[in-house]
Amino acid sequence: MDKRTLLAIILSLIVILTWQAFFAKKPPPQQPEPTQQETPAAGKPAVKETARAQFTPSTTRTVLSQKIAGSEKDITVVTPLFTAIFTTKGGSLKSYKLKEYRTTIDGTSDLVELVHLMDGMQKPLSITFPESNVDILPESIFTADSSALDLTQDQESKKLTFTQLYPNEMKVEKI
Repeated sequence: MDKRTLLAIILSLIVILTWQAFFAKKPPPQQPEPTQQETPAAGKPAVKETARAQFTPSTTRTVLSQKIAGSEKDITVVTPLFTAIFTTKGGSLKSYKLKEYRTTIDGTSDLVELVHLMDGMQKPLSITFPESNVDILPESIFTADSSALDLTQDQESKKLTFTQLYPNEMKVEKI
């Protein structure tokens, strides 16, 4: 190896080691475990006890369920650029088609669909609470504040709100 290659390798290692020393995340310092020692009684050996606080996360999940009132309805949102179809089942997205793009060059071909669901897949924009002990069933029927939104004529913004009320527990609102 020539001197330049060797010098480049050594300088690279110095930069990497310096970077890790100053900018790498350091693990939080571990607190020493509290220890208690009993005074030895006559004829008994000393016993060392260790007190440990253990955290066990709750493994039970509360599933919010309610009898399905009503049936699944589709809400269509039409804009100059896309058409989206939301469903009240889970308050999720069912279809999203781009109006200016087609699947082939032919002008009569289907519009490009961005939502492709396989069996067992969760629909886009579904509600989940992964770090919580509360879970909402994906089959829950939400109430929508409108049956369709047409944004092609108006320049003002509008909201589509899905609401689900669980008596004595919570109200879930998707805006």
